[in-house]
Amino acid sequence: MVRVGSTEHRRFEKISCAEGFTFRDPENQQAMHSSIGPSSEAELIFLAPSRIRERLAEATSVPLVLWDVGMGIAGNSAPVWELALHGEECRRPIEIHSFEKHPEALAQAVEDPVAFPFLTRQERSLRSLLDHGTTRIRVNGIDHQWQLHSGDFHELLRGSEHRIPPADLIYWDFYSPKVCPEHWSLELFRLVRDRAPRSLLYTYSAATPVRVALLLAGFSVGLPFSGDRATPIKAESTMAAADWRDGAEIPRLLDQAWLEKLSRSTQFRPYGKSYWATEPGYPEIAAEIAACRQFIVQVSP
Repeated sequence: MVRVGSTEHRRFEKISCAEGFTFRDPENQQAMHSSIGPSSEAELIFLAPSRIRERLAEATSVPLVLWDVGMGIAGNSAPVWELALHGEECRRPIEIHSFEKHPEALAQAVEDPVAFPFLTRQERSLRSLLDHGTTRIRVNGIDHQWQLHSGDFHELLRGSEHRIPPADLIYWDFYSPKVCPEHWSLELFRLVRDRAPRSLLYTYSAATPVRVALLLAGFSVGLPFSGDRATPIKAESTMAAADWRDGAEIPRLLDQAWLEKLSRSTQFRPYGKSYWATEPGYPEIAAEIAACRQFIVQVSP
């Protein structure tokens, strides 16, 4: 695992944002968060749309399983852990599974509490997570756990059938599709749906190839909010339901207007190396997308 304080891992560049700072990866020049900052982004793109507070307030002993995919500096999972540890209304166990190829970013952030104050209340948990790959705590008779899976997400998921329970919620927060298209591929979304067949997935990306990949993988896809904008600087984000029966949870399903927009797009193929990513032309892909259940239901009498 990664030891906090190890100087060999201090490779991420600290850059300013509205809330103070985030990191930029010098290998690809990608910032981990937009200019609004990690806490605001987490709330607007992930926590509020997934109704995490309401779900944790449910009086049940069944753990809520969250896959935190692309953990970064725990901008999305740390506030969920905070709700479990200090939320007055928390009545349900949370089981977080964070996936990250470079957990040294979190180690570097923990070293810098002035720049990343939202991590300070959980420093002990985060050090345990980084040092041992897990942290557990019992609060008001409820057992919560957080596990870190270091490595390539695709490989981790394929090799962990009996170690990682199916997700209820998925926070999908990799670097942008243009930088790492393999993490937004049709093949990977199919694997995710197979491993978490009743999950709800949330991501900041509204890219057409991402939504096409989710639809072709069998997800119902739409917008996780009914208002005008996802964030002050981003018009849309994306929510997807692995099972069509959970599509009703999506406030605004992609509709016929989106299909018309797709017809004008030059980016109609999903990412990856599948047949759909490399072979067919637009008419074939458009027909396959239009045959998805959510669009058939919309045009039914």
